[in-house]
Amino acid sequence: MLMNSDFFSKIPKEKKSGVGKTKYYTIICSKVKKNITEDVERCLKTYNPDQEPECFVQAYYQRMQTNPNLDYDNLLNVCMDFFLAGMETTTTTLRWGTLILAEHIDIQEKIREEIFSVLGADGRPSTSLRNRLPYTNAAIQEIQRYANIIPLNVIHRTVKDTSVESIPIPGDTLVIGHIQHVMAHSPVYKDANEFRPERFLMEDGITPNKEAVEQLCPFSVGKRQCAGEGLAKVELFIGLITLLQNYKIEPVKGRQVDLEPIFASVLLPKQQPLRLTPVTV
Repeated sequence: MLMNSDFFSKIPKEKKSGVGKTKYYTIICSKVKKNITEDVERCLKTYNPDQEPECFVQAYYQRMQTNPNLDYDNLLNVCMDFFLAGMETTTTTLRWGTLILAEHIDIQEKIREEIFSVLGADGRPSTSLRNRLPYTNAAIQEIQRYANIIPLNVIHRTVKDTSVESIPIPGDTLVIGHIQHVMAHSPVYKDANEFRPERFLMEDGITPNKEAVEQLCPFSVGKRQCAGEGLAKVELFIGLITLLQNYKIEPVKGRQVDLEPIFASVLLPKQQPLRLTPVTV
């Protein structure tokens, strides 16, 4: 989402005919890594060991000089993780949000009413206003829970013997957290198949429901949870408010919104037309 569009123009479209899916995926990953390598090299050209690093690449390279566990290949892989994780997850969540709110016009209108009561038609959204927009926050949290774009967490590894609810897990075991089980089957989220932002608020409609908020884990939990959580929350908050402040989102006449996901590395929404009408005050 934050990458320059020129980056994508460097990646030519591949013809899938005659190319197996695994090989095709490998080809695309190689092209992405090649372009990331070019970006890393451009950062390193201005690196000066006598000055403070200007970016993550330079800071990592500086540490490489004294830490034998860090190397150039790992630097490239970390940068690739930044690119892929930051590009896909936030944009996919916003895409789901537009479809879900097109399906639930009444909820969309309630969010917009709150936005206009705080910001008006021309006010700029800011995270400093988050506490004044409780229903909007709850709707964003419910979009994340309902869409649940990463049903299985990324792979982690135990560094020592441990246990979970008396079940022993040896050290050096690969572990995958089942986020889907929490988001869709936790007793905290009753009627989990329904889209209902109110579940994240207490009866007064203002105070956050602490139990529901604490169960929400789209970024995983613990020390290894998503490093981009803070940035993603800001992007979702500002992006959704800006969109609803300016446009009413509706299904195209004669068509229903399809909320069945496409199963890929993340759960993707199906591409489908929507009708955006400028909001008039």
